Amino acid sequence: MLSLTRITICGIRLVTYALVVYWITIFVGTHLPREMAEEEMARLAEFNLNDKSLHFIAYFGLGFLLGWALPARFGLSQRLAIAIAIGISYAAFDEWSQRFAKGRVPGLDDFIADSVGLLAGLLLYLVVRQAWAWRRPPASENHSVA
Repeated sequence: MLSLTRITICGIRLVTYALVVYWITIFVGTHLPREMAEEEMARLAEFNLNDKSLHFIAYFGLGFLLGWALPARFGLSQRLAIAIAIGISYAAFDEWSQRFAKGRVPGLDDFIADSVGLLAGLLLYLVVRQAWAWRRPPASENHSVA
C-alpha cells in the first residue's frame, strides 16, 4: 500500500498542496477587514476560543505541515531548523502586514502565540514521525516473496 507521505499529483507531494491551501487560508483569515473578523470571532465564541487560541491553533497546523512537507533530502535537525526559520519569519511578516488591512493591528502577543503554536505543531510532527517509525518493521524484516 502506498504511504500517504508519498502520494503525488503532477509530481508534487499531496502534503505540499495541503500546506499551500492551509497557508493561503491563514493569510486570508488574518488579513480580513476587522468587521468580518469580528463576525467570525462571534461565531467562535461559542467554543470559548479567544484570539490568542486561534493564533496558536493556526500556527500549530502550519508547524505540523511544514515539518511534514519539507523534503527528506534534508536531515531531521536541518528540516526542523528550516521549518522554524520559515514559520517564525512568516509569523513576523503576517503580524507586520496586518497593519495594511483595514481595522487590523499587529501585536507582539499574537506573534508569540503564533511562534508557540508553530513549535507545538513541530513537536507533534516529531511525535507522529517517531510513532510511525516504531510502527514499521525494520528493513531487514521486509522480505518480499517473488
